[in-house]
Amino acid sequence: MKSTITSDVGDERLVTRSLMGAREALGLTLAQTGAIIGVSESTMKRYSLGNAVISAPKVMELALGLIRIYQALFAVVGGDLAQMRHWMTTPNRHFRNGQPDELAQTYQGLAELNVYLDAMPGRH
Repeated sequence: MKSTITSDVGDERLVTRSLMGAREALGLTLAQTGAIIGVSESTMKRYSLGNAVISAPKVMELALGLIRIYQALFAVVGGDLAQMRHWMTTPNRHFRNGQPDELAQTYQGLAELNVYLDAMPGRH
């Protein structure tokens, strides 16, 4: 079986593209996503236009954390984008009434969201 990922597409480009897809699916703005991964809105704009790729290790780690949230939430709600966006913007009692899109803006919050979603029924 032929791989769908060619050798000329590096990890940095793949993660950048995946992040942009996750951002859109979760209904996050460029500014929100930048706050989550620790870059400016203008850097996010360059990522979205394909003029730059994520290369800094810490930014890569945070981007992968957000991509994991997207993947887990996609599995939990069966890919329903409206439900995914609603979940991201609705206060949740499991997070002391915090909104997931706001919690994700800290490393601890991003990790907490991933742990919570990984434990959800339908995830495995």
